[in-house]
Amino acid sequence: MKKVLIFSVIAAILVLSFTEKHSQSDESTNKFKISVLVNCKDEITKNSIQSFINRELRSLHDVIVITDPIKQNPTHALRLIVIEREYQTGGKTGEMAIAAVYIEKIYPYVLLAPHVSKEKLRELLLDVNVFPDLVYSNYINCLLQTIKTSNLSNACKTIVANFDIEVLEEARKKK
Repeated sequence: MKKVLIFSVIAAILVLSFTEKHSQSDESTNKFKISVLVNCKDEITKNSIQSFINRELRSLHDVIVITDPIKQNPTHALRLIVIEREYQTGGKTGEMAIAAVYIEKIYPYVLLAPHVSKEKLRELLLDVNVFPDLVYSNYINCLLQTIKTSNLSNACKTIVANFDIEVLEEARKKK
């Protein structure tokens, strides 16, 4: 009797763990995998923007924010270029310009470009075994904002809202 009970408990645990893993994998295949890249000279500002953008993206029900775009093969990317405005004397004005570029159809070579030399990238692109489906990325849209430094959170909400409307809504219709 004891053996039957132990066997039943072990079988139930195995079935539950398999079911949970299976449902998680099904769920993640239906989600958009988004890569976020923030270029900014000031590390604190960069990390703040990255955090705000990631939080806003995670609030969308069908998005996964990925941390390793080379290994995790994103479906879309959000590239942000942040420039803090300065006076001619070199002091900061308290304002910044943020350019947000929305990208669809991501292929690994696009993600490598900022991290390797042009020569190495060219060498990788010519190697058919590295990138067999060499297709250019599709730049969907670009948003340029000039904001007060104290308004970063709202600016990031606007960027993600525009990304959702301009890019993800269209992709949802295609699914």
